[in-house]
Amino acid sequence: MSQETIQHTPAQRRWILMSMTAVLSMVMMNETTVAVALPSIARDLGMSVHRSSAVISVYILSFASFVAFGGRLGDLFGRRNFLIIGILVFFLAALACGFARSREVLLGARFIQGIGAALMVPASAAIVVNNFSLEERGRVMAIYAGIAQVFLSFGPVIGGVLTENFGWGSIFFMNLPIVIACFVAMLLGRVPNRATPGGQLDLAGALILPPSLFAFVLAIQEGSSWGWTSVRVWTFLVGGLTLFIVFYFLERRREQPLINFLLLRISAFRVDAIILFCVQFSIAAMAVYGVLYVQRVLKFSPLGSGAAQLAMAIPLLLVTQVAGRIFDRMGARRLVLSGMGLATTGCFVVAGVITLESFPAYAFGLALIGAGFGMTLTPVNADALSRIPASFRGQASGILQTMRQAGGALGIAAMTAVVALVVSATPGASGHPEMQTHAFRWAFALAGLINLLGFAAAFFLPPGRQAVEPVDLEGAMQPPLP
Repeated sequence: MSQETIQHTPAQRRWILMSMTAVLSMVMMNETTVAVALPSIARDLGMSVHRSSAVISVYILSFASFVAFGGRLGDLFGRRNFLIIGILVFFLAALACGFARSREVLLGARFIQGIGAALMVPASAAIVVNNFSLEERGRVMAIYAGIAQVFLSFGPVIGGVLTENFGWGSIFFMNLPIVIACFVAMLLGRVPNRATPGGQLDLAGALILPPSLFAFVLAIQEGSSWGWTSVRVWTFLVGGLTLFIVFYFLERRREQPLINFLLLRISAFRVDAIILFCVQFSIAAMAVYGVLYVQRVLKFSPLGSGAAQLAMAIPLLLVTQVAGRIFDRMGARRLVLSGMGLATTGCFVVAGVITLESFPAYAFGLALIGAGFGMTLTPVNADALSRIPASFRGQASGILQTMRQAGGALGIAAMTAVVALVVSATPGASGHPEMQTHAFRWAFALAGLINLLGFAAAFFLPPGRQAVEPVDLEGAMQPPLP
């Protein structure tokens, strides 16, 4: 067993894995359960359907903005401590969402819910990796990340059942039994509270990163309604990029940065992060606009539109478990190349067949996407964290989650912009939902192009099983903690 692994009994380690998987699944599910309820939320709170996508994107953006800071807090003061704080913040914000009767309250509560998620996820990932040996990580990451991705895909189904029978507020109340299960499993597993005190918090970085991401994504999402040549759009775009450049140079000069950009010098870790960005771009965007397509064009009910996502969720679940075992034997490169190639093909199939308004053809494309992402997610996650020594894994997990969630937020924003741009250029499209099929086609094609970028990046992963051995960074850079 690896020296990095904290000693627990096999039963305790199973409970640890179950509790951390439940944590990540709850976070992921709350990204997509809302998708099928967007028309109902828009109607009740006086929002347009496309503007209502902010209910999802503000959560993802908040998550992306604070996840690195959450990982840092866990490193300094104990991962279990901030995991518990994150769960409580997340749940209380979810209750506020369920009781919200205005869009301002709902969006504000979703923002706070994203902060709770940002405290939970890096701590849970580091706890999983540090409690299992290198030889076991492919299998356990298949369970941890794979099941969470299935909940991400099943989110619309659950959301459809709840929305149709109990109203959209019930989507947020469903977190209560999951929270209880998390705490029970954590107690049974005796989750360790690993920390390295004495470091410093990068408060300046934590204050600069969120507005930079929000400004940039908001400009893209609202570009069509504000006007792409308007002063407001370019103010947000340039302002967001400028703040991020300031953040980058600030982090490079700090001994204990919020995001250790030196980790991105590890070429394979950098490639893994890019691939996760591309995958989440497509998953989050298609979770929103796939559901809208099925509801508005194919005329499915909320429950039916949620169930339609099973065409992607079931292949993802099945392939993920096989991919974890294959990764343990042969490494990530061939799996990720095959998976990203399959997912890219699936996106272009969806873009090509939706004008037929045929659900079987659409479901075939979704199945290809699900199988492709099932082959990709576990190897990429396990490969990325296995390359980083234990003392850096909190920050490494923060970087990966920042890339993933930024990809998801940018995916929703970009597809919103594409749909709005095409609809505005098509006379009468805004008044006839079936005429928006052409706009959805371009949006899904964009997801295919982003996946193609991830496929190209996968060629730069080293071949073979030896690629997952950790790289010794201790002498190459200043560790994030003394």
